[in-house]
Amino acid sequence: MQRILAIALVLVSTLVVAGTSSAQEHRVKVRVPFCFTIGHRTLPAGTYTIVSTANSPDVLVLRNWEKDIQVVATGRSNQSNPQRLDALVFHQYGNHYFLSQIRSEGASMNIDFSATKAEKRAWTQVSWTQSKLAEPIVNAPVLIALNQ
Repeated sequence: MQRILAIALVLVSTLVVAGTSSAQEHRVKVRVPFCFTIGHRTLPAGTYTIVSTANSPDVLVLRNWEKDIQVVATGRSNQSNPQRLDALVFHQYGNHYFLSQIRSEGASMNIDFSATKAEKRAWTQVSWTQSKLAEPIVNAPVLIALNQ
């Protein structure tokens, strides 16, 4: 009898944990109008669904269903969102865009991405080019609004 009770308890707790983990999934959708780099992958323009879970908020899955693309990326959780942005933030160097941050207060998704070697090279190249110009070009962050 105790064995049956123990098995039943394990099954019930498994179902409860499975139910709560799917309920804690955070998801946003965004249309990015340009190619961009995240980590070591360059992704085409398109509509992306970005998903994280409460268990692993720093691990994100970016999916583009139309182009059959799925990328897993790891960032740094940053719970400060002082501007209350719901946007992707990109760094632009020339015609290269690098995903820098995901800010979504509604989806509890506030992630920073470290600059990769490719982004640092792009920054160096743009800085060198700008030093040769009479009027330097200012590279401001590019914001893309999220669809909740």
